[in-house]
Amino acid sequence: MKLKIEKFGRGFTIIELIVSIGLFITAVFMGLGMLVTLFDANSKSQTMFSAISKLNYAVDSMTRDIRFGTNYHCGTGTPYASPNSCTDGGTFLAVNSSSGATVIYRLNSGRIEKSSDGGANYKPATGSNVVIDYARFYVLGAEPGGAPPAQPRIVIIIKGHSGTKPSVQTNFDIETTVSQRSLDL
Repeated sequence: MKLKIEKFGRGFTIIELIVSIGLFITAVFMGLGMLVTLFDANSKSQTMFSAISKLNYAVDSMTRDIRFGTNYHCGTGTPYASPNSCTDGGTFLAVNSSSGATVIYRLNSGRIEKSSDGGANYKPATGSNVVIDYARFYVLGAEPGGAPPAQPRIVIIIKGHSGTKPSVQTNFDIETTVSQRSLDL
């Protein structure tokens, strides 16, 4: 018995195999590049969300202390208990809280710090993943008995960034105005 081998046609040449493998490898590398970009965007989004949440909590805490406080002091010098307006802005703000304690907010080494004991001890008010590059407190109308009588107003301006790697770093600018809740006439 004789074995018959049939030829079914032409197969792929080595050149065709090399070209198809090259196209496949190119498509895989493009997909990996998009995947890395997606991971970086996700990391930046999570970092920004965490930083803004912590910063939002810090600013809300500051505005609460300011809104219910009295005797706003900004600029230089003590005693902090005496009201002092500063239209040029200062890096610290002292206010007598509703509990009677002197609360001080200040910019120190890229963070906003809070003291609830008149400046003896400071604790960070902003998170470690937020760097404050610029913070100014403007106090307007702090001295009582002005003509015409006005509510004390505090303008807070904060500029900074979150994230440590430049590829995921995000800058932010915040400005808010807070007025005293009780009528100061």
